[in-house]
Amino acid sequence: MSKKRGTWGTEMNYVREVIRLHYELKKNRNEIAQSLGISHATVSRILGLAGERGVALLALGDAELKALMYPNPAGPKPSTTKAPIDFAHVVSELGRKSMTRALLYQEYAKANEGSAVYSYSNFCAQLRQYQQSHKVTMLLSHPPGEVCYLDYAGMTIPIYDAITGVVLFCAQILVATLAYSGYTYAEAQRAQSEECFVNGIVRALGFFGGVVATLVPDNLKAGVISHTKRVIRLSRAIVELAGYYRLWVDPTRVRRPRDKAKVEERVRAVQNWVLAPLRNEHFTSLATLNEAIAKGIDELNDR
Repeated sequence: MSKKRGTWGTEMNYVREVIRLHYELKKNRNEIAQSLGISHATVSRILGLAGERGVALLALGDAELKALMYPNPAGPKPSTTKAPIDFAHVVSELGRKSMTRALLYQEYAKANEGSAVYSYSNFCAQLRQYQQSHKVTMLLSHPPGEVCYLDYAGMTIPIYDAITGVVLFCAQILVATLAYSGYTYAEAQRAQSEECFVNGIVRALGFFGGVVATLVPDNLKAGVISHTKRVIRLSRAIVELAGYYRLWVDPTRVRRPRDKAKVEERVRAVQNWVLAPLRNEHFTSLATLNEAIAKGIDELNDR
């Protein structure tokens, strides 16, 4: 495993995070590879060696864990002839309540037991290609408390010098909203920096009174280093925050507005009902601005 693929921890940190994401958060191999910026083969190798021991490996020291992760090379590669996938059936089933790609993949693998099957990541990749070629729109449904969307509003509010009246900076407005209920939090920040973004997430979770399963930020420079079709690289602070709160961070796809329709709708609501009424006021500190925003957010959520 190359350490050049990430900068936030040692080699064994990657191994522990792969195990945690898979066994505790039930993330698939492709999602883990994209989140940590490592190869799918590396993730598969770690999980294959972890086997049924799962989270029990997290209690081992680095030396013991490394010994388990680097045994002698395994046997020959499997056959390349794969069982075909009925994508029309898969897409039809995905429209049903509580149906997931992971479950449909398991059914595909079970139905072709004894034959070579596609990997889950390959299954998902081919499914995406099929949906794009058939112009299938994905239906987003969220159980209560599972997902929190994050984005910055396009509207900013100036902060003035109390003596001279000169604009010191324009406050950036972070908006966080729960996908199921639309319950919303917003705050003014000095800049869209990594530090401001991470601290804003912590305060948002405090406002909601609990930790969600998944954070879905837009592709903000404060949290996402790079986002391609194959690899998502999160900032070190965001990865550490995810590990601390034991949650999953899944940025929206680039130029896919439907992925974040919920937060964009709530951003517009915050701008219309919370920020616009403050347009003629002169704020000389973030504290006073955030007091006014908090009052407006309470009224918005009540509405």
